[in-house]
Amino acid sequence: MQFDVVIVGGGLSGLAASIQLSQENLKINLIEKNSYLGGRARSFIENKTGDEIDDGQHLILGCYKNSFQYLKKIKSLSLLKFHNNLEINFRFGKRKFKLKAWNLPAPFHIIFSLLNLKSLQLKERINLIRIGFALFYNEKNISNLTVEEWLNSHKQSQNAKNYLWNVISVGALNGLPQNTSAEIFKNILKEIFLYSNKNSRFVISKLGLSKIFVEGAVKHLETHRVKISYNEAIEKILIHKNSVIGVELKNGNIIKTNSVVLSVPHSELKKIVTNSKIENDFKYLDQLSFSPILNIHLWFDKYFMKEEFISILDSPLHWIFNKSESSKLHYLTIVISAAHEYINWNNQNILEMCKIEIEKVFPDSKNAKLIHHKIIKQKRATFLQTPTAEKYRPENKTSINGLFIAGDWTKTNLPATIEGAILSGNNAAELVKKYLIR
Repeated sequence: MQFDVVIVGGGLSGLAASIQLSQENLKINLIEKNSYLGGRARSFIENKTGDEIDDGQHLILGCYKNSFQYLKKIKSLSLLKFHNNLEINFRFGKRKFKLKAWNLPAPFHIIFSLLNLKSLQLKERINLIRIGFALFYNEKNISNLTVEEWLNSHKQSQNAKNYLWNVISVGALNGLPQNTSAEIFKNILKEIFLYSNKNSRFVISKLGLSKIFVEGAVKHLETHRVKISYNEAIEKILIHKNSVIGVELKNGNIIKTNSVVLSVPHSELKKIVTNSKIENDFKYLDQLSFSPILNIHLWFDKYFMKEEFISILDSPLHWIFNKSESSKLHYLTIVISAAHEYINWNNQNILEMCKIEIEKVFPDSKNAKLIHHKIIKQKRATFLQTPTAEKYRPENKTSINGLFIAGDWTKTNLPATIEGAILSGNNAAELVKKYLIR
């Protein structure tokens, strides 16, 4: 059978491209090497507790417009819970702080909330406005700066960095501020603070990621007669006279196609594309390294955390999400981003560290018995978004006719997030349409 397009990889960028192209009268084959779709954005049933848990906890914000459009198409948008406004509860030992946006148009909604942030001295709060002004103009050398250097250039205090800006940058960029791109960080701040007072609000998933992002997509694709092939791995792309003519599977089978979207991790790309003519397109991919995330799932017999989620200051733990509503136990998910220091620790040491840190902010947790735990180490959670890496993120179009790439690591001007993955898939789909419908 001859396909119009083969999409390799069923993560969110591959699913987004498939959904977008399914609207056209095209013959599509989505190929996934695993027995499931969703990539890193998936969930599964934990055997002992019976709870559905996510492979990794993802922060979703109100500015994720591409993600919401995707979910609307697959009829899953109602599975998300939208907060009315930005509200973050911070814990610093036993002390509590709150960043709560005012019900005002952007950017005033965030200006007044920052001026009331009690974790900073009044002078430090007033100085935060420097960052606000910086969002309104272009800065010539920002592409070469790290988050740390950029914040220093705008006279941000150490407290402002530790208790506000670094919380946002580490969570969004999955890297330490001394390593990550100031340009991407500034793009994030502009999106969440400048354009709408709804952009900064948190959006919480009521169910597991697979139920939200995958199950509806599968139904949609099946309805639109998209062929989904599971447990199939690609050996190589077949190219003739600088144009795609097909793909060869690991089992030797050939699939003929007019175009291909490679929605795979950048580390796998060179293994699939062996044609010398395209080497120049991917010669800088080695500059993209990985950054890990630790997800620690804990089940207690007694409740001690009432908040839906919190950010912990001055702690190895970054976020704690309360998932107890969907569990028979007090179920918490802990996220440690940029977890280079802890990713190779054994599980028992990680667990002990978490219990100690939790007791600092929730003393009553001492009276709760830990019933069960599960630790998920994502050693290659995202690419490390350094200023150098930003220069080498490739475009969706390659020098081979009919060959396109997608993934949160491509040039989206966004960090490696759900939104970045879906945007990249959409961009690749638009290029496929222009190529095929000529």
